[in-house]
Amino acid sequence: MKWHKLDIDPRIISESSIVKATLPKDVKLQEMTTEGGIRYLLPRIEAIHAGATRNNTRYLADKLRGHEELKSGTFSWTKPYPKPVIYNHDVETEVTGRVHTASYTEFTTAGRPGIIVVPKISHPKAIQDIMDGRLLTVSIGATTDSAICTICGTDIINEGFCGHYRGEVFDGVTAQWECGNLWFDELSWVNVPADQDAMIVDIGAAMHTTASANRESVSVTSKVKEQSGSNQKTEEGDEKEMEELQKQLEALQAANDALVAEKAALTTTTETLEAEKATLVTEKEELETKLSESEVAVAAEQTKVLEKETTLAEKTTALETAEANLATEKEAREQLVLANTELATSVHESKVEHVVGLRLALGKESSKEEALAKFKSRSIESITDSISDLANESVVTPVTTRTVATVEHPATQVLTTVTESKVEMTSEDVLKKLLQGL
Repeated sequence: MKWHKLDIDPRIISESSIVKATLPKDVKLQEMTTEGGIRYLLPRIEAIHAGATRNNTRYLADKLRGHEELKSGTFSWTKPYPKPVIYNHDVETEVTGRVHTASYTEFTTAGRPGIIVVPKISHPKAIQDIMDGRLLTVSIGATTDSAICTICGTDIINEGFCGHYRGEVFDGVTAQWECGNLWFDELSWVNVPADQDAMIVDIGAAMHTTASANRESVSVTSKVKEQSGSNQKTEEGDEKEMEELQKQLEALQAANDALVAEKAALTTTTETLEAEKATLVTEKEELETKLSESEVAVAAEQTKVLEKETTLAEKTTALETAEANLATEKEAREQLVLANTELATSVHESKVEHVVGLRLALGKESSKEEALAKFKSRSIESITDSISDLANESVVTPVTTRTVATVEHPATQVLTTVTESKVEMTSEDVLKKLLQGL
């Protein structure tokens, strides 16, 4: 068995919390009427809605709509045969009627897509219970070809039980089984429906039989407790009555189709708006991305500018320092030039003094003032040349010895002989002594 540890067949769906009604099993279905003369009722019932039920079975809207080729969904209520309306999913109980028509609609009193069935209820007790409001809520019985676990995505029917029981909570999420294609088998009267919106929404048409001519008449009511004897309208023959009823059903179906078409148009418009919104969102994201990239680029450029400004500031500081150093060096150079000029002037004057002194010593000048005036205007090179010329012209005096007789004591006439020597000097020595002031 594929569904080990699972005590139910997941292919078989029964949407109710069963509370059995007591109904004698020996009651047979027969053409009979209630005390009010009602032969049968055609109530309008919302049988099942899209979404999850209290049994944690989830129904998809397109699966409820079904496929005509598969005879699934809405089509399975009347094909291949009209499905029965019974009590509490008990196929052994008396049938209270069979589904006459079924339609899928996006608009229900519950506000969710769902299936509306109109059964022909012919059992007198069931008719009376419906009129009295005792029979109100319903549940569906169906089979499916897949049951997907909403926790792990396992197809329990085709892959085996995954261990996630319906209704159990896993990490804060309640496990549900999502149905595949649906084939409805029966509609049951139940006291506690799993789909809390599955109920009679309109008693609809009631077929009456008159006592005098054994004819039937149709009355339409929308109140559960309205009595069958009110608002009767006599018609001739069952065919005309059924035609009128069929027209009413067709009108309801046409209105429903119009609503479906309108919803489809609204859905298309919504999808268009959603597409436009998605496009705008995409464009917004692209613009934000471009803006972000631009901001990054601007930030990078700003960083480069700051770096360049920092470099410029550093270079400006370095330039100012260099200019300050240059000014200092220039000032020092000017001072050196001034000192050099003063030193040159001092050297020039000193050389003029020396050359004049040398010339005076050699007897080449007779007046010191005139000599100073003459050599003062000459350059140092010229004066130096003059000094060299004087050095070359100098005569070296040879060393001579002379003896002088001296009388130390003139009274006694004692003579002392003193010998003087004159040392020979070179021109270089003479020049040095002159320059040294010797």
